[in-house]
Amino acid sequence: MACEFEFAFPLPQGLHARPAGLIQEKAETFAGDVAWENLRNGLAADAKSVLSLVSTDTQFRDLCRVSIGGTAGEEALRALRALILDELPRIEAQAAEAAPALVDDVPRILILERAVYFQGAPAGPGIVRGRIVVHDPAAALGEEPDGTVRSPHEEIEAFLAAMEALDGDLRRRRDESPDGTERAVLAAHRAILRDRAFEAKVREILSGGRHGAAAAVTLAGRHYGDLLQASRSAYLRERMADIRDVTRQLTARIGGGAAPDPEIRLERPSILVAEDLPPSRFLALDRTMLRGLILEKAGVTSHTLILCRARGVPAMAGCPGILGKLRTGEEILLDGGRGLAVPAPSPKVGRYYEREEAAEQRRALLRRAKAGLPGRTADGRTIEIAANIGDPSELASAWAEGAEGVGLFRTELLLLGRQAPPDEEEQTALYSRLAAAAGGRPIIVRTFDIGGDKPLPFLALPAESNPFLGCRGVRLYEQYADLVSVQLRALLRAAAAGPLKIMVPMAAVADEIVRTKELLARARADLAAAGVPHRPDVELGMMIEVPSAALLVDRLADHVDFFSVGSNDLLQYLFAADRGNPAVRALNDPRHPAFLRLLQSVVDEAHARGRWVGICGEMAADVRLLPLLVGLGFDELSMAASSIPEVKARLRTLDGEACRALVRTAVRSSSGREVGEALEAFAAGRAREALITPALVNLRSGSRSKVEVLQELAALMEAADRAERRADIEAALWRREDTFSTGIGFGVAIPHCQTPAVRSASIGFLRFDEPIPWDLGTGQPVDMAVMLAVPAAGPSRESLKYLARLSRRLVHDEFRDGLRTAPDAAAVVRLIGAAVAD
Repeated sequence: MACEFEFAFPLPQGLHARPAGLIQEKAETFAGDVAWENLRNGLAADAKSVLSLVSTDTQFRDLCRVSIGGTAGEEALRALRALILDELPRIEAQAAEAAPALVDDVPRILILERAVYFQGAPAGPGIVRGRIVVHDPAAALGEEPDGTVRSPHEEIEAFLAAMEALDGDLRRRRDESPDGTERAVLAAHRAILRDRAFEAKVREILSGGRHGAAAAVTLAGRHYGDLLQASRSAYLRERMADIRDVTRQLTARIGGGAAPDPEIRLERPSILVAEDLPPSRFLALDRTMLRGLILEKAGVTSHTLILCRARGVPAMAGCPGILGKLRTGEEILLDGGRGLAVPAPSPKVGRYYEREEAAEQRRALLRRAKAGLPGRTADGRTIEIAANIGDPSELASAWAEGAEGVGLFRTELLLLGRQAPPDEEEQTALYSRLAAAAGGRPIIVRTFDIGGDKPLPFLALPAESNPFLGCRGVRLYEQYADLVSVQLRALLRAAAAGPLKIMVPMAAVADEIVRTKELLARARADLAAAGVPHRPDVELGMMIEVPSAALLVDRLADHVDFFSVGSNDLLQYLFAADRGNPAVRALNDPRHPAFLRLLQSVVDEAHARGRWVGICGEMAADVRLLPLLVGLGFDELSMAASSIPEVKARLRTLDGEACRALVRTAVRSSSGREVGEALEAFAAGRAREALITPALVNLRSGSRSKVEVLQELAALMEAADRAERRADIEAALWRREDTFSTGIGFGVAIPHCQTPAVRSASIGFLRFDEPIPWDLGTGQPVDMAVMLAVPAAGPSRESLKYLARLSRRLVHDEFRDGLRTAPDAAAVVRLIGAAVAD
């Protein structure tokens, strides 16, 4: 008897490719049929097919039913219920946070200049100017290809051969790509190609004997494309491009397909304008000439635009009709952050955007300044801030983000997708390049962490019912001693070029480390006997990922030089709670006192025996937890490179003793919730930022108009790290100006706003080189502006209090004269600070 459950579909974007793929993967793990039915429209699907699932046009809150046959009914029911109702909403929420925000406000200069502009969805931040290249191929999936029709059997064989060839190519490109976003897109295309509903549709068409393989592929693609195009969900319609792309590549391999799109040639720095662009075409573009991308129909979640953002290409999407209104060779300005394109910009618009580009450069400098900060607390304690990498190509970006070393180089990623392991010479060359590129910075290389979720085609690892508790990491080293010995010899040789360190994964007991040290000793001896140059005294460390190891640090310290906590695994093993299982997700709380006590024990025991301790899991990158890590006494924090600047900036605000007091409170708590409350109280107790600082003052402003004044004030807020996006501050200031003028006479304006875009209450001050016309009834120009910006979360009376105090002082000649004659920013800060003080 089939098991079933009904539910309201929980995802606001509907059932699109990403969640459908996860449902399909889960359904494939169970024997028997898994059926999906949308009770709103009566459409049914095979839950083991992505295309079949997305074709049900399942929308937010649609009533649906999942039915499960076979022997795994109850188990499958529980797993799918947890996936659909718990895990998918969390995954989609994380994806939504990464998507660019929509900005409704158009810069006022475009309206005042009556500029021609096109507005779409911001799809990739950045401001660029360039010449347009219009790409306008046919928009349809393509006409049915011509060609001689062979027997259904021969056509099916031709289809299957083309499918296998394309699948191999997509798999190879995925495995070879260093770009995680590109790998994800190629994996999604493989899912479409291998989808059993797609294959069944092609077979169904071919069985009639009226069409060849290329035509059948085109018709099958058109069938599923039409179903998605008819959906009420814009998100689902965006997946049309993926089906079109796979169909085009498949028909080209079969032969006899429709002519491919014309080649896109970028012969100078260009902004490409197209109706849509398949990911494969985007990846083929000359990156040195592509300045920006405008797509007429694609949505911001299309895979092409995801690739754009990953590669830092400014982009705009969803602008109907723009293709027919622009011509190749015309100059255009693209504001990807706001979703605006301005052909042939006027001088004033050009000046506005030159200032915007300068603000972007200052923003980049702010990030680089944070990256360049030393890893040091406010009271002077040094903590090394390092990067986690999986490929040597990531090293340059890690240094640019401020990494002081590499705390984790995942060497097992070099093995994935290979039919044979790299030999000693290949590994030596790779590790040597890594060591030489370090410039003296430490590089911690983790030896192969295979097994678990990292199976390898050239190792016949047996299937295990629970591979994460089975043979993985160091537990396989004795069985595959030749593989490990090759790596150890390569590392010893490469260490002669720079400060490499070796780290062993997943050790649970001392014997595993002792056996690894024996392999290392043999590797040294082999190299010495052969007269091969190497460094014999390479430091050896181990990861603390297993609770037994955490409790044996005092003994393990006799065998290793350092420790690094793998917080992800240690946390899930401590609570016996799979971090990928939504039913027990709440147990994986790094704030829990039990986990903090274990970490405290690891650090204390290691330090007592003269060993340093790092941490390299997700916990290390969470700035909210940084006070705990400082208080626990970690010597090194290693994380994704993109997290380093913010962690460094936050670290320098923390006092070590205050953090240690916080940890003493945390380990005495009884739950993660209590620790969370203690963290909130700790953050609230930190000193408030001053209302005005020299960074918010410019005594030589070159702004020439009210437009430029508000633009400059917003940019000051961003550069002072008081706001995330200057565009939001600028828009909020204009909304206030549109209500009433903020010119108060006496040559003074006091623009102000209260908005969520403000991080902390701030006062900005500009003094102009030349007086600026403000929209005063008297027509009197202004020669200085005092801005007040406060967070929306703060009480309105706080804003009114500061505004009233400023206004009262600004009517006094003496105060205004003091501002006009102040010799430097510090003098302005003292005057305004005293004016608004209690």
